[in-house]
Amino acid sequence: MIYVRSRRPIVTIAASALACTIAFGALALGAFQLPAGSVAAVALGAGAAGAAGVAIWAAVRLRETGMH
Repeated sequence: MIYVRSRRPIVTIAASALACTIAFGALALGAFQLPAGSVAAVALGAGAAGAAGVAIWAAVRLRETGMH
């Protein structure tokens, strides 16, 4: 029996994290344009940073699994 490990779940995580990074980043920029939106912009920016961290983690994992 041959065991083949699929990379599809990590690709899905990377793609969704990248989409969240872009969406939260755009919302943070929009919130900065509002007069009282700085608190929301910081929160959205933190969400974008967290999503970017997950995207980087997934990219590293994907690269590690591809090198074997």
